[in-house]
Amino acid sequence: YTTLFRSRAGSSRAMFMIGNAAIDAASQLRIATLAAAAERLAAPLDELRWTAAGIECRRGPTLTWKQLGSSRALDGLGRAQLPTGRLLEVGTGNQVGYPDHMFATHAVDVAVDEATGRVRVLRWVVAQDVGKAIDPACVRGQIHGSLAMGLGQALYEHMDLRDGLVANASMHDYLVPSILDVPPDPIIEIVESGQGLGPDGAKGVGEVSAVAAPIAIAHALYDALDFQIDLTATPQEI
Repeated sequence: YTTLFRSRAGSSRAMFMIGNAAIDAASQLRIATLAAAAERLAAPLDELRWTAAGIECRRGPTLTWKQLGSSRALDGLGRAQLPTGRLLEVGTGNQVGYPDHMFATHAVDVAVDEATGRVRVLRWVVAQDVGKAIDPACVRGQIHGSLAMGLGQALYEHMDLRDGLVANASMHDYLVPSILDVPPDPIIEIVESGQGLGPDGAKGVGEVSAVAAPIAIAHALYDALDFQIDLTATPQEI
């Protein structure tokens, strides 16, 4: 199942807003620190170099970060602004646009026990455009989490509503997947298009897989059972 995630509201904006604000703040901090070092060392900026230890002067001593911080407050206030265009309804404040495009494709193999209705996911393959994988381990963790959420939505998390009230008494009858239920080794292909609006072209990660995952399972169940079943597809429903 391939999806383009168009959110009404979502934390994919966090990559754009927080990431770009952090880059802006770091740039301002760098400028402020170099200016402070140039003043203290009476040296031109082109003779200063930013290092892990502090500010190094080509023809003088290195000022450590502790020395620089003790002389004055060094900070940077980063800002980021959403792309131009109509993202919100003026009257209601509802989001109608989106800051970024997110793409993911999921494919699953499922096995259905016709006697019990139990479903097992045998194989899960994901290809997702993340723009730029700034932290690949974190990206994979986000996608793993999305798979677990989608699995729960598709097969486990049935909310029992009666007369408008939730009748699930506890987590004993509102099931969430455990580590034994989630496929242990999904194949995750990270695609880096560089087309995101975040730092270095990065995009948000978690939401689009959470959208695609349960629908991929629904299509796999249709292929296995030859009829469409509503989610949540509990064993009782199957």
